[in-house]
Amino acid sequence: MTQPRKTALTTAALLLTAAMTLGAAGAQTITGTTGTATAHPNVLFLADTGRAGAVDVEVDGTQIQTNVRASDRASALRLTPGTHAITVKASVGGATLATTTLNVMANSLYAVSLQNDEDTMGYELALASGDTAVRTAVNVH
Repeated sequence: MTQPRKTALTTAALLLTAAMTLGAAGAQTITGTTGTATAHPNVLFLADTGRAGAVDVEVDGTQIQTNVRASDRASALRLTPGTHAITVKASVGGATLATTTLNVMANSLYAVSLQNDEDTMGYELALASGDTAVRTAVNVH
């Protein structure tokens, strides 16, 4: 498994902090049976690989982002507390590139990043949660 890139997670931490501070009016809200969405964005999605081309992002089977590219700014999301299935698909053809499950806890911050999986030449979704975990991930060499 590859280590998250410093620049992507540094950017993620800064953007999520800014989104929390400013209220991020453009954030996508995903609600579920686990409760109501948070008041501020709590999950940041980054397409951290250009190799995949444009991708679409689904949360719990609902498409929330389309044609996301590595050059795009990170997407700030509001997810309800509970378990969410995150799927990233190729925009062209719809092939599933990576899936993961994210257990969102109230008052916690998360970053989800699509990255190259060097072991399989496929893709993986790297997860970071909380301020400390994001800082630790950023400082890993």
